[in-house]
Amino acid sequence: MATVIRKSKNFGRRLGFLLTGGLSASVSVFLIANDFVEGLLTGFIALLPAIFTLVMVAAAFRSDETGSYSCPHCGTLLAGADLTFNVPILCGTCHRYLDAQDRVLREIEPGRVASRPLFRSPLPANPHFPDVCCVCGAPVWRRDETMLTRLERQSWYDSSGPAGETSEWKATSVRVPYCDSHRDGAILGTDSKLGPYIRFSSYPYLRAFCELNHTNPG
Repeated sequence: MATVIRKSKNFGRRLGFLLTGGLSASVSVFLIANDFVEGLLTGFIALLPAIFTLVMVAAAFRSDETGSYSCPHCGTLLAGADLTFNVPILCGTCHRYLDAQDRVLREIEPGRVASRPLFRSPLPANPHFPDVCCVCGAPVWRRDETMLTRLERQSWYDSSGPAGETSEWKATSVRVPYCDSHRDGAILGTDSKLGPYIRFSSYPYLRAFCELNHTNPG
């Protein structure tokens, strides 16, 4: 099932780039016209705004890959996604990962294994891992420790408002199952809203992990 993406045409954004570029070009013209250039260094400085102008013009006419579309699995309208980078897009309603290629949105194939960990789940306090390799699903040969160190801040308040704050480094580690042929199929990270999370390169392993731990991809 596929959904054709509707591109957003952000003319205000393009106009902003062009105006910024025009202002930068005028700075270069002013410096050169007023005999600022007296050598190699001053010449380079005078040309910097002109170089910035070229960058702004290129950005203004770059293909706008921000679009709105409906999820092909559940029909939820999703808007404002940046399609510039070829990475899976997550539907926040049905928690399915989607691919956007050639302006067509499709649910990724159930057996997708990416070249690096892309598919994310919140990390529960005591996570359980499906007892197969987290990359290919083969029998487990070993379990590699994956660690995350993060800084946690706690604030306290009194009747007048904020009274103080403490900071504490905390470490989280898990032992991820692998076969004898694979490694680096999972990483840990932290998000300001989600908290600690784990990413897998294998989409089917992510879904099995979520089912086992009662979490949702995200």
